[in-house]
Amino acid sequence: MPRPVISLRLGSVEVAIASAPGLYLLQTWPNPGAMQTDGELLVEEQRIAVIGLGRIGSAFLQQILQRRALGITLVCAVEPNNTPGRRQAEEAGIAIRSVDDIIALREQVDIIFELTGVHTVRRDLREKLKLSGNLHTIVAPEAILRMMWALLTSQAMPECDRPAGGY
Repeated sequence: MPRPVISLRLGSVEVAIASAPGLYLLQTWPNPGAMQTDGELLVEEQRIAVIGLGRIGSAFLQQILQRRALGITLVCAVEPNNTPGRRQAEEAGIAIRSVDDIIALREQVDIIFELTGVHTVRRDLREKLKLSGNLHTIVAPEAILRMMWALLTSQAMPECDRPAGGY
């Protein structure tokens, strides 16, 4: 039986993704609970962190910042270099932290988007989450990022120089 990986609401659409070894299931359905009432969007807040604000991370950051009213809260980001994405995050008031800081936040972060394109960063992140005993926070696979991108915008996703890191 597939276990839930991510369930989130984007506007009036709810998206649920489940996984089992070698299998991903995606289900979307209208979500009347996410409809606007008197200008207020009624959704369950999803608290996310982004690791890597290079080309893809910067573009993802921009899409998320434009949709703050959808109930997606960017808690913090990790970017050691002085990239345009880091500067954009700082200008938007997003805290720049370390990976260890994100691990320490535990249940204050629901989903981590690791966008460095470096497989060892994702592996180390998962290991640190496991060692911390954090069973709440999910590291979103790249396939989920691509699915979210398609729901957020009709723009093409920036190309990455590195091969996909997978799960």
